Amino acid sequence: MSDADEIRKRLFLRTGYGIKYDLERMVKAAAALGNPQNAFKSFHVAGTNGKGSTCTYLESMLRNSGYSTGLYTSPHIINFEERFQLNGKIITENLWIEVYSDLKEIIELHELTFFEAATLMAFELFKRNNVSWAVIETGLGGRLDATNIICPEVSVITAIDIDHSEYLGDSIEKIALEKLGIIKGNKPVVLLKNKNQEVMRLAARVSDAKNASLIIIDPEIHAVQESGPGVSVRDFSGDTLNVAMRGTFQIANLLLASAAFKSAGFTLNKKVIDGLMKVFLPCRFQVIRAKNKTVIIDVGHNPQAASMVAHEIVKRFDKKSVCMVVGIMKDKDYQSMIQTYCSVADRIVFTQPDVPRAASVESLELCVNNSVKFVSIKSVSLACTEAINGPEEVVCITGSFHTVCEACPALVIDPFSQTDCE
Repeated sequence: MSDADEIRKRLFLRTGYGIKYDLERMVKAAAALGNPQNAFKSFHVAGTNGKGSTCTYLESMLRNSGYSTGLYTSPHIINFEERFQLNGKIITENLWIEVYSDLKEIIELHELTFFEAATLMAFELFKRNNVSWAVIETGLGGRLDATNIICPEVSVITAIDIDHSEYLGDSIEKIALEKLGIIKGNKPVVLLKNKNQEVMRLAARVSDAKNASLIIIDPEIHAVQESGPGVSVRDFSGDTLNVAMRGTFQIANLLLASAAFKSAGFTLNKKVIDGLMKVFLPCRFQVIRAKNKTVIIDVGHNPQAASMVAHEIVKRFDKKSVCMVVGIMKDKDYQSMIQTYCSVADRIVFTQPDVPRAASVESLELCVNNSVKFVSIKSVSLACTEAINGPEEVVCITGSFHTVCEACPALVIDPFSQTDCE
C-alpha cells in the first residue's frame, strides 16, 4: 500500500465516528489551528436540494469577477478531492494529502468525524492558497453543521424538504429551523420560496431576530426561456442569465446564486454572465451516450429530487421507453421515491450499492405499486449491464451518490469529462 493509500484509508476510517451533530469539536479544532475559516470571505449555502449547483454558480461569478476562489461541496462522486476546488479546478490528490498530514494530530486529538476533518481541511486549504472568497456547502442541516463556524457575507437557503429526519427532525418545520440556523446577525439571507407557509413564517421570524435582511426568490415570477438543454432566465433585477446546465430545477438555483451575489455588493458584468455558460456540475440530469444508448445520470437521493428527475424524463423523453437503475439508502423515504419512478419507468432494475447504508433490493421491491416490470440485481455493475442490454431506449441511473459512483466506472464513464449528448 502506497503512502497516499494509507493516508486515504486513515481518513476514511473516520466515517466510523458516525455523525456527531454539534459544533464543539469543530470550534476547538479550528481554534487550535488559528481559525483558518476567518482568513477569507464566504457564502454559506444550505438546503435539501440544489446546494451543489447554487454553489457552483456562485463560485463562477466570483472567479469571473477577478477573485481567487475556493469551493467546498459534498459528497464526492468518484474521488475525495472533488470536494475541494481552487479557482474553478479540483485540487490534486497530493494537495489534500499534504494538508491532512499537517492537520492529523489536531484531527485525532479532537476526535473529528470524517466530515468535520474534511471541513477543517477545506478551511486550511483555502487559507494556505490565499483564497479571497470561498463558497461553502453545508453537509447536514445547518445550525450544527461542521461548516457553521464561518461568518459568511451572505447565507443562502435552497429548496427545503423532508430529509435526514433522524438528525434534523420529523417535520418540514423542524428541518427548516435547522437550515435557517446558518443565518448570521446583520447579514443578508437569500431564501427560495417554500410552498409551506409555516416555513416562510419561520424564515421571517429568524431573520427578524437576527436583524438579517431576508430576500425571497420565487422562480414562478421570473421570465424563463429554454434554449436547447440549458435555460435562460431574467433575474429579480432584470439581468438575463444563460446556463448550459440541464433541467428546469436549475432555474431556482441560478436565481438564488444571482441574488446572493448581488446581495454581497457585486454586479453582473459581461465576463460574469458569459462565464455562467461554462459552468458544469456532473451527474445532475447529465445525459450522455454509453454503450450505444442514451444514459441519464442523476445523484438525486430524496423524494423532491426524484420528482425533479421524473419531471425532466417526461419533458425530454416522453415518447421513448425508459429503464431506471435504482439504488437508494435505507434511511431515505425510498417508498415515495420508487412510486415517483414507477410513474415514468417502463422497467426498473433495483440494485444495492456496496455500502452499509444501502437499502436491500428486497425492501425496494416491496414499494412497486403498479404494473411496472422490475428485476433486482445487487451488483450495481451488473444492474447497469442488464439495463444497457435491455430493449428500452433510455437508461436512467439514480437514487444515490453511491449508486452513481459505482455505475460510472462500470459503464466506463468519466462524468467530469464526458459532455452531454443533446
